[in-house]
Amino acid sequence: MNLREAFLNLTGEQKRFVHFQLCENSLGILEKYLDETGRIEYVESVVGTLQVFDPKLPRDAFESAQNGGNLYDTDYRFAEPIAAIQDDDLSFINHIELAFFSIYNLFQKYVLHREIEDWVIVNQALSAETDDEKLAQLLENAIDESICLIELRQNFLN
Repeated sequence: MNLREAFLNLTGEQKRFVHFQLCENSLGILEKYLDETGRIEYVESVVGTLQVFDPKLPRDAFESAQNGGNLYDTDYRFAEPIAAIQDDDLSFINHIELAFFSIYNLFQKYVLHREIEDWVIVNQALSAETDDEKLAQLLENAIDESICLIELRQNFLN
């Protein structure tokens, strides 16, 4: 069985754990990029206004997803950068854009309860990682930890 199949065979709770583990890694990659890049400005093409990407948005979205609530008005704050990416007004290098979308989809799934295919979040979060040797290990570790967590919980309850 490959790692994708192993992930897809997990329970919903275990998949959630894996999502958060992998997205925590992609969030770190994204935040490092944002820190190094500094202020990101773009012109919104519909009305021509200058916009500034909010570097706190990914962390706020991740925390919202962890808490299961729309903290910090995160849903509203996603509207402009998502539209800007779709309109090609805002662009990131490929792995950074995938990191951004892994956090966005994590938020969509666990806060807004949108139907996001489980593997999409995994794939985006893993694609944020540029170290090919680290990719499989990230997923394998997250899967193993999710299984151990459930086993520990069951042993504790028995």
